Amino acid sequence: LEELLQVLKWVQQCLMDSQSQQEVETIMQLLTKEEFRNAYTIYSVLSQQMSRVSPTSPLTVQAQDLCQEQPSVLAERCSTPQDEGQDLPSQKKKLQQLTAA
Repeated sequence: LEELLQVLKWVQQCLMDSQSQQEVETIMQLLTKEEFRNAYTIYSVLSQQMSRVSPTSPLTVQAQDLCQEQPSVLAERCSTPQDEGQDLPSQKKKLQQLTAA
């Protein structure tokens, strides 16, 4: 915000008409209000959190293997009836390996 205030002061000096100068002055007054500064701080924190991009691909080799295996496991499950939970121990082991990496 401090940089923005400095830029606005510079812009205000460059403007020739009084209406534009008054508009810049109004914006500068808004930037100095504590309520606006608090709102801007909240906005900045939220936008930083929202801008964190989730990885578009698995981060480890083990995770890549699991992602590649998933479609075939799903296809197999859909094509052949099996007891529920039969494959859970091996999936649990893979999940533990991924979280440990």
